[in-house]
Amino acid sequence: MGVDDYLDLVAERVEVIETLVEGPTSPGEVADSTDASRSTVNRAIRALEDAGLVERTSGGYAATPAGRLALDHYRAYRRAGADLQSVGPALAPLPTDAPVEVDAVAGADVTTGDDATPYRPAERLHETVADADVYRAVLPALDDPRHVGLLYEHVVTDDDPADLVVSEGLLDRLHEEFPRRLSQMVETGDLSVAVGDTPPFGLVLTDHGGDRRASLLVFADSGGLHAVVENERDRALAWADATLDRVAADAESVTDRFRQSADGGVVAADETDSRDADGLLVDLEREGFVRLSRDFFAEQRVADPTTAWRAGLDLAEVHTGYAVERTDDGAALAATLCDRLAAGEHCALVGPPGAGKSTACKRVACRWYDESRGPVLYREWGRGQPFESVGALVGTVAAADGHALVVVEDAVRPDAAAVFEALAALADHDDVSVLLDARETEWRDPPTAVEPAGDLTVVTMPRLDDDAVERVVDHFERTVGTTVDVPTERIREAIRDEARGPAVVGCEVVLLLHRLARYADPLADDQSTLEAEVAATYDDLAAAGDAAVDVAVLATLLSAAGVGLAPGYLHAIGPACEYDADSVAAAIEAFDGRVLFGRADDGTYRTVHETWAVAFLAHLLDVEGADSARERVGRVGSGLLALADDPRLRERVAQAAEGSAVVGRVATEPARWVTETVERLFRLGRDYPKLALLLGDGETSSLDLPAACPPETGTRCRVWLGEAFLAGGDYDRAERAFDGLDPSGGFGVERLLGLSDAAREQGEYDRAADLAEACLGRATDRDHERAAARARAKLGRVALARGEYGTAADALDRACEQFETLGDRRRVAGCLDALGQVARNRSDYERAREYHERSLAVSRDLGDRQGVAMSRKHLGTVAYYRGEYDRAREQYQRSLDVAQARGDRQAEANRLNNLANVAADRGDYDRAREYHERSLAIKRDLGDREGLASSLNNLGTVAFYQEDFERARDYYERSLAIKRDLGDRAGEASSLTNLGAVARERGDYERARAYLEESLEIRRDLGDRGGVGRTLNNLSDVERALGDDDRARECAERSVDIHRDLDSTRGEAYGREALGQVYERAGEYDRAREEFETALDLLTEVGDRRGVATVRGELGSVAAATGDDDRAHEQASQAMEIYDDIGDDHGRAACRATLGVVARDRGALQAAREYLTSALETFERTGTATDELDVLESLVELELAAGDDEAAREYCRRARDRVEDADRDRDDWRERVRDLEDRTDGEHA
Repeated sequence: MGVDDYLDLVAERVEVIETLVEGPTSPGEVADSTDASRSTVNRAIRALEDAGLVERTSGGYAATPAGRLALDHYRAYRRAGADLQSVGPALAPLPTDAPVEVDAVAGADVTTGDDATPYRPAERLHETVADADVYRAVLPALDDPRHVGLLYEHVVTDDDPADLVVSEGLLDRLHEEFPRRLSQMVETGDLSVAVGDTPPFGLVLTDHGGDRRASLLVFADSGGLHAVVENERDRALAWADATLDRVAADAESVTDRFRQSADGGVVAADETDSRDADGLLVDLEREGFVRLSRDFFAEQRVADPTTAWRAGLDLAEVHTGYAVERTDDGAALAATLCDRLAAGEHCALVGPPGAGKSTACKRVACRWYDESRGPVLYREWGRGQPFESVGALVGTVAAADGHALVVVEDAVRPDAAAVFEALAALADHDDVSVLLDARETEWRDPPTAVEPAGDLTVVTMPRLDDDAVERVVDHFERTVGTTVDVPTERIREAIRDEARGPAVVGCEVVLLLHRLARYADPLADDQSTLEAEVAATYDDLAAAGDAAVDVAVLATLLSAAGVGLAPGYLHAIGPACEYDADSVAAAIEAFDGRVLFGRADDGTYRTVHETWAVAFLAHLLDVEGADSARERVGRVGSGLLALADDPRLRERVAQAAEGSAVVGRVATEPARWVTETVERLFRLGRDYPKLALLLGDGETSSLDLPAACPPETGTRCRVWLGEAFLAGGDYDRAERAFDGLDPSGGFGVERLLGLSDAAREQGEYDRAADLAEACLGRATDRDHERAAARARAKLGRVALARGEYGTAADALDRACEQFETLGDRRRVAGCLDALGQVARNRSDYERAREYHERSLAVSRDLGDRQGVAMSRKHLGTVAYYRGEYDRAREQYQRSLDVAQARGDRQAEANRLNNLANVAADRGDYDRAREYHERSLAIKRDLGDREGLASSLNNLGTVAFYQEDFERARDYYERSLAIKRDLGDRAGEASSLTNLGAVARERGDYERARAYLEESLEIRRDLGDRGGVGRTLNNLSDVERALGDDDRARECAERSVDIHRDLDSTRGEAYGREALGQVYERAGEYDRAREEFETALDLLTEVGDRRGVATVRGELGSVAAATGDDDRAHEQASQAMEIYDDIGDDHGRAACRATLGVVARDRGALQAAREYLTSALETFERTGTATDELDVLESLVELELAAGDDEAAREYCRRARDRVEDADRDRDDWRERVRDLEDRTDGEHA
């Protein structure tokens, strides 16, 4: 038998041999185990026996030693064949004679790219090189210049050895593109370089703590890296060693060629001045700084545009041209900033996440570099170790040639905040400028221990206007070569709508780029909105299993918090969640290209933008519920933080992540790492209150803090959580968080102030004041001036809420002075706004405006757009109270614009309510309802139950104005239920007052009285004297309707006394108006006139134009009742002029009705008819039944006087129809209609 026949026999009868290798077996048993016929088995056994592979024994047939060896060889051959089959596509670009042996690929792991992820082979190679202790390589070509950067880190930063053999062509390229970097590696590190004949593939041999790996690099015809074939088997490593030794033996050393002198452009650095290839001190490079240069840009890999836009542009991608120019008031933002910086200014670019701040900073840096203005040092957020080398930075830029520019992103975060020290040290250097960026919330309220300082010009990031959207779309089409078949206007509207979504909160630039990136992806599902893609991604991950969701949650949690995502961080959750390394790796693979986009130069993952991450976490909360989502976040977050305590966990994670670089800082600075990471995580809850529920429930944190975490940081977590719940209106949880702080500990002040805020927001003014007083006493005893100022500010706000305006003014004045002394200008602005509210409540509108304008100026100077928006809101309210509706609307709208630009949906909802109030006072109830409904939708999306109750109350008021009392009552009752559930007693009193008004208008006076007396009792319990006075006015109206004039007068008089005592001129005026109405009903017209005229003087004094018009109308009614038609006409005309000026249709119609009655009484019937029919048209449009009935009654009387009985009967019929349609059960109205019918019938008879 020949060899070929022998091998064919083994292959054909392998199943029989496998059975007989197990031991002696009968032919029948072989047939059963192989599922073959008995005759086939017999023929096989005979052939195998003849070949010496099988023999007969006493127990049956068995394989011979030769049979066993033949089977082993056949199995190995099959395995090798399978390996060759799987690796075949990876090796396809190699020539046929490429010296690759089977041992090199047998059992190997293969990484190839595709059209969607061409970067995967390079990323895999970079992961291997980044974490290696020893590096040997033969390279015929270089696909990605980042390989040189990683080799630099290996040799210079990590002080590890490297041996490199390159082709002649690659040597020339290294000389041309990276001379300084190679020189630095040779001068300060252990690098040897040789040139020789290289194989048509690359080969890299690395050692990772004793674990060796051979990486075969296959290059495509285009020069790009086609595949990486990795093997850790002994035979593969032996082949790699032999190949490297053979090539190196024939190569020529060229290491000395890189020891160049100054004429070659390289200055050899000594040990005291260690610089990188671009002349940047190594310490600065380690801390995240890069210097823009040709070499720098040559070494950066530029992602495809759609990936770059979804992950956020880096410097190289901006320099490539992916970023579009932003404008501010028509001028190019980058050019404007460059000019200001060149003029010697230092600037801070401030705006919300997703507004394009970092991209704008990169454009400035690239423009500065391209125009050769001077050296540029740039630090991106989250890169490198924390910045501490202030002296190195100052010395570098001070000694540089030209006007140096330093750019630092997220400057107020702890890992970058040392830039403010550098800024101070550079005060006398006119040839150095600094550009910073910061999130608006962090600039306004910096993280712990960070105090922004220095002479900085704050520039607010402009909103994405309509022209900018069109420019971005045009730029996208040119860059990608794809036409967007969607009208720009439609895209713009969709972005505006999506930017108001519950999770994405603004971020229009990110939303636009995300949408365009999806348009460019022909394989993308119809998930054009960010939130739709988030939901689809979550569904896919959930289908893949818990590990995929857990890993994605940690990735998005860190991305949203602004923590650089190192690979090891994702593997940290393995032990905590009982996942092995393969499960975590599979999970990472599941969302590669959707959440992760390869690695940055420093080894961290490029991730989705913070906006996408926040939306994902909000979706997690919605889908899984608070308890389950919080447990998941706690599990993965605690697993990450455990790295600080457990060296074995760090080692395990380093192995799983194939390297130890990730845990370097965790091991050397565990307390600092934990503190910064935890603070960033809890900051999420303050920036996005909805996410606070992921971090704790008020009593406990979802994160288990490691022992390395300083106790102070652990305690601060409660403070941060309490602040987050306060911001979200979750006062019960906020109170539990603050109450858990140690009263006698270092955070006793925060405990008292936090509890005071929670109590005040719930209307518990006595308790709020007691807590603030306790804080003031503690601060005074300990000579803690800032805490004392904060406590006084709280006391001022409590007094303001209680209507104790003198006390409020004193406390706020003192607090403002202290904050001025302390240099805390943000709190100065807050006190000024509060003092403005005090002045407004005292009806001193001019002083109120002055305070708010001063606050506005301070906030503008600080670049605090939230403060600017709040001051504008207060200025709008001052104008509103003065009846200056156009001015009020303008201020409210400008405040709304800022809120929308900042993504501050809470403020957006509140400003919509303000605009609704203006519309309602002008009689535009449809628009008022529209504004309130938009506000309601936002409050519901935010989960803001307090705001939800407020919006329901406001919608009830619009329905009340339109006399849709059933709907008004429904809104008020729903609002009341929420307020009671929240424990908001002040809100409860307000809802009860409104329900009393509904009952009064429906003629149910006893119920109205009950509602109002319950409201009055609550306001008295709260110490809300202003609220007591206002409720007494309402109660006076009800008592008049019940016929109890004495009680009505008593209520009004008490209201006047209270408001006079409070120094509230406006409140006193309305109390006197109520008192005048009591006298008018009783027929005491002189006393009524006296009270109305006093009210008129007071309202004129404070500039309340609408109030003036209302009281003039009352005076006109008194004049008409006493037969003084001239006086009645004069008052009504003057009132109408005011209503015309402020745009109040309803008030204007009421004046026309009065003028119609006066004209009728004067006998001017045609003029009377015109006035009355015009008024009726307005009242019919606005749906005010009471006014309609009054006018119809006047028209009946008019037509009877004119002798037109048919017209009188028609108006009488319309009056009856209106009474029947009205949402109230009013016998008195029916009686009035019957009287009219009797009169028309009588006149007809």
